Amino acid sequence: MISTLTIEGFRCFERLEMGGLGRVNLIVGKNNSGKTSVLEALYLLQERGEQRAIVEILRRRGELLPSDPPSRAQFDLDNLFVGRRAQDGSELSVRAEGAGGGRIGITLSISLMSQDQPGFSHGVPNVGPVLMVRGPSKNSKIPLGDRGSITEPSNGLTSSDSEIEGGAFFLGPESCWGRQLIELWDEVALTDAESLVIQFLQAIDPSIERVAPQVGTRDHYRATRGGFVVRHRGNDRRTGIGSEGDGVWRMLALAIFLAQAKGGTLLVDEIDSGLHYEAMTEMWKLVFQAAKDADVQVFATTHSVDCINSFAELTRLTDDNNRISLQRVEAGNPKAVSYTEGQIRVVAEDPVEAR
Repeated sequence: MISTLTIEGFRCFERLEMGGLGRVNLIVGKNNSGKTSVLEALYLLQERGEQRAIVEILRRRGELLPSDPPSRAQFDLDNLFVGRRAQDGSELSVRAEGAGGGRIGITLSISLMSQDQPGFSHGVPNVGPVLMVRGPSKNSKIPLGDRGSITEPSNGLTSSDSEIEGGAFFLGPESCWGRQLIELWDEVALTDAESLVIQFLQAIDPSIERVAPQVGTRDHYRATRGGFVVRHRGNDRRTGIGSEGDGVWRMLALAIFLAQAKGGTLLVDEIDSGLHYEAMTEMWKLVFQAAKDADVQVFATTHSVDCINSFAELTRLTDDNNRISLQRVEAGNPKAVSYTEGQIRVVAEDPVEAR
């Protein structure tokens, strides 16, 4: 687990320092203060600056450029750098320190280079913009388009494919497509994680007894919320999960992503999305216990006072090796405000200041 985080030159951050991080961390702040950007920086760090991870961040925000041919998507790097301008000399970095003192960091920078320099292969233009990635285990060079754009890696991998061991999983406020959850279910099927999924679903509807993927037709893959069926106690009929509420779908995604992130990091944007306030305390307890059991470090964001209040209940469950932290990010402030567990309990009584 990491205990401190430093971000420089990334999106809205000239510099941001965050300390006192724990097993489960909740990030709060006003709109456009950079909460999601913190999650993205962590994703870049834990995924070692891989081209696939960079493209996924840009795809989530719809940061594409018109491309020719249209089938070859070009993603706009400009918004990753402070000043929204990726040019020769632009640089960003993300660094972290672990509880035991170990350090990890990555740096992304733009350079103009020629084909005969080391690291280039046949087919790279003689001179053009290049994204230099300097990481903890290797350095790499990614050729960019004429407008400084980046494309998907040639193998087309996405976050559900070939994750780096101990890497990160990113769950957005819209959860994810049924197809992605079905692909991830392969790692859950017939393991102890199946019971974890049921616990999460029962936090919303205690009558749910079973859940399983349904992959008989292509429609299940195309549906935003589909591809799974559930069975309720006392009813032999299977129900498509799309007919359940948003909370059930959100909890299904949370449980599956937690199981996948074993030994790594789970990043959840607007974790309370789709959840009624009465379900949040149980959600946090389940997330905290699952994170402990699977050695996962969790970072989440919220705008919700109810989410902060329910998060404070975790202070009753922590121990020396499994702490929680509340981090407030403020636009223009180079240091996040970190609340101790005692302060979190106080904040829960008057959360206006924290959020």
